[in-house]
Amino acid sequence: MRDAPNTGDILPPQRAHRLLWLVPLALMLFAAGLFGWAALGCRPAFQVGCAVLVAIAATGDALGLVALLHWGRFDSPWRAALPMTVMLGVTFVVAAIAIPNMIGAIDRGRQKRTMGDMRTIATAVEMRAGGRPDYPVVGPEDLDTLARELEPTYLKALPRIDGWGHPIRVESDGRSYTITSYGCCGEQDGAGVHVQPNGGTTTFSADIVFANGSFVKFPDGTQL
Repeated sequence: MRDAPNTGDILPPQRAHRLLWLVPLALMLFAAGLFGWAALGCRPAFQVGCAVLVAIAATGDALGLVALLHWGRFDSPWRAALPMTVMLGVTFVVAAIAIPNMIGAIDRGRQKRTMGDMRTIATAVEMRAGGRPDYPVVGPEDLDTLARELEPTYLKALPRIDGWGHPIRVESDGRSYTITSYGCCGEQDGAGVHVQPNGGTTTFSADIVFANGSFVKFPDGTQL
């Protein structure tokens, strides 16, 4: 005679349902904390990266938990949750290492693009002046006037936004000019931004400033 199947060590459906919600809930709380930190640090790209990675992790972990509960046999909820705890730990460690490096590389690329566009504008302004301090008079938010002065003779199209999608500011009184990007935040930095004696800065939120032929405020060294 066959023995009756032992169902005492199978996780009850009620407990399985409760455990099933633990993984997405934990990931949502983790994502909320990351988003808050990213918002304080003015990192929209970081928030997008966290959202994508956490969504992928949540989907994979939830499916893994369903598979374990469906095909596994556990005599306690804690034994069922242990594999997911390990998976969550690995996911968080990988995210903590990969995301900052990824976002840092993206921001460095945006800095380089911004500085290249600022040099392009400055070269066109200097060509128009013909070696004399006779620059177009431009207000800080009047790129249309500058475009009419430079396009298409000195450049094909005037760069208007920096690498982060914020407006590039050009100011000139006719005898000098300044080209400015407000960095990743799009807001003018204040007293909290450290500027080295040579004009170098070490934060992605710091302003980048080009004035009268050279950068007077620019990224220098490791950026945070």
